[in-house]
Order: sequence, then structure tokens, then C-alpha cells
Amino acid sequence: MDNIVLDTNVLVMSLSSKNRYRYIWQSFVDGRFTLCITNGSTAVMCIFLNLIMCDQYLSIIIASSMYKDAYLDNGYEPKLLSRTIEDSATVTSPIIPWTTCGMTQANVLGVSTLTYAPYCIFNYLSPVVTVLMALRVKKSK
Repeated sequence: MDNIVLDTNVLVMSLSSKNRYRYIWQSFVDGRFTLCITNGSTAVMCIFLNLIMCDQYLSIIIASSMYKDAYLDNGYEPKLLSRTIEDSATVTSPIIPWTTCGMTQANVLGVSTLTYAPYCIFNYLSPVVTVLMALRVKKSK
């Protein structure tokens, strides 16, 4: 499969591009852009599912099922999908008051979710950093 992709890239580049280096650079930029969009939409969907499902486990199951084929079709390793879901669905669950995790944290701590939410900087930044780190991820071979 990889040989077919490589061969088609060489064929397209040979036939359509006068500047091969520019073609290679543009392919690199387009691939990174696609990865950021895919990662970003996965993270947003996980958070959205957390908000409406009230449970991080359902969010994880649904998002994994929804995006598995998209990641594989684009040549990204499955660990990228699991990392994206972990860094969005799992870490945002404690800061959503009506999720099972948010209610459990509030009851165990004895403090309302809205009281400790401003201090959960990691929980807010994790999905954003995950999307930004996607720029460094390479496609699987």
C-alpha cells in the first residue's frame, strides 16, 4: 500500500508540478493542516459529547467509533486517536458539573465544581495543546 501511495505521489508530481520542492512542501503543509483539523474536531466532539452525555465513558466510546476510520484512512496511527480522546474527553469531565465525574469530584472534595473550575488550568489547556502537538506527529508507515 505504501508503495502505491509513493508511486502515485511521484507520478502526480512529475506530471503536474514544475517545482517539485514546492509540491513536496505543499503536501507537507496540507497534511499537517488535515491532521490539525482532524485532531481539533475529535477534541471538540469529545467535549461536546461530555456535555450532552453526562458521562466520559460514553464520550470515549462514541468518539472512538466515529473517528477510528478517519484516522486510519488518513494514515495516522491509532495511538494518536486514543491520545486525542484521552486529552479531551477524560480531562474535561471533572470540570463539567453534571457529568458523573464532575459530580463525584464535587462530592469527594466537598466543593462545588464551579468553585474549583478556575484552578483546573491543565484541564482547559490539554485539548488545545493536543491539537497543537499534532503538528509534530508523523504519519504511520
